[in-house]
Amino acid sequence: MLKRTLLFVGVLCSQAARAGGPVYKLLYSPPSGGNLGGLSGIFLGSSGQFYVQSAGEGSTAGQSVFTVSAVGAVSIVRMFPTNTAINVVQGADGLLYGGVTTGSPPKQFYYSMRLDGSGFQQYPMPGTWGSGFNTTVSPPDGIYDLVAEPVGDQVGYGFARVTESGKVTVLHQFSTSDGVPDAYANMVLGPDATSTVSAPSRPMASARCSSFVSHPRAITRFC
Repeated sequence: MLKRTLLFVGVLCSQAARAGGPVYKLLYSPPSGGNLGGLSGIFLGSSGQFYVQSAGEGSTAGQSVFTVSAVGAVSIVRMFPTNTAINVVQGADGLLYGGVTTGSPPKQFYYSMRLDGSGFQQYPMPGTWGSGFNTTVSPPDGIYDLVAEPVGDQVGYGFARVTESGKVTVLHQFSTSDGVPDAYANMVLGPDATSTVSAPSRPMASARCSSFVSHPRAITRFC
């Protein structure tokens, strides 16, 4: 019988089990109103545990990163302050990385920490740039993300790289001909182990590229 362990939805169908179908096991269900609710991201870390991003906030803590083991044991890695938006990925060096937007200075920064939450470090953003979306990816040569900054009464968008030493560089600023990301934007690693961004109004290029970003009307590649 094929057995698969999933984190959230658990359904056991006896007929499917008899037929050799998948069996799903519920490992963890966040309690209503708790700090670990509003689950918004998950990946399997090199430690063998699921790393989960929680968008829920309580009265004393904001968004969080926590782990769930294969037997359902839950452990909080880090709770961020209230009114804080985060994301999290694991880098090639084994550390956890992510972008943070918060209401208190420094308002935008990237961070790194060990898998257990220790060794937390902040990396400042250049100028007024901030992590724009939950789009961080981690090719072997660093961390990449979509970023945003205020431009008058508008918003400018860019594509940034964070090195393992913490240097943040905006590699590309989107122009009107590029199109701009929106709430549906996404970024994934390409098959050449580099990465891809999607922007609304530009057709996909044909060269080998390091990053792809996708959003509703187009895919942009960065070479």
